[in-house]
Amino acid sequence: MNIFVAPYYTNAQLEQLDESQITFPYSGEDATYVGLDHQYELTSKYFQERGRNLEIEIEGNQPDKVKLWLATLRRKFYTKIYNTNKSTRKQINYMIAKRGLRGYNMFEYRQAFLEAMFIEGEYLLDNGDISSVSGIDLDTMQNMSEDVVRRQERDFHKDALDMLKTLGLRFYGKYDFIPQGNDW
Repeated sequence: MNIFVAPYYTNAQLEQLDESQITFPYSGEDATYVGLDHQYELTSKYFQERGRNLEIEIEGNQPDKVKLWLATLRRKFYTKIYNTNKSTRKQINYMIAKRGLRGYNMFEYRQAFLEAMFIEGEYLLDNGDISSVSGIDLDTMQNMSEDVVRRQERDFHKDALDMLKTLGLRFYGKYDFIPQGNDW
């Protein structure tokens, strides 16, 4: 099995390169491209640049707690996309990695996607993962089951969901393109 290894660009390199010189998908200071799963994963540096210290904010004392939390955020985010789309996972992953959407250049599309994932990450830091527990709805002061939380999307930040709609990743139809090549 061939696992794609994405090229790595620093922010200084990206400022000097034209978009036609950048190979998509790529890893950088803001996100790592996980070639095995064909998914982007944010870095702790991306959060730190925005005033969030994951080492302090994530509970626990295990040495790899930040890495595990970032992987969990990635899986939760991509799972939400897969569950609200009729296209295949391969099509979705290809769209995020290589294709984008009309009206966006690939660099803008990647940045908007990472921003949506960051918004959801902040939401999880501030509220915890409320999809994993049932509790009380603060609006109605009634018990709320885990099923209600998921169906009403209370476990996801509304701005992140809106950005996914804008990026074409909450499309209830089915895309008809075929992913091309193995370089992603």
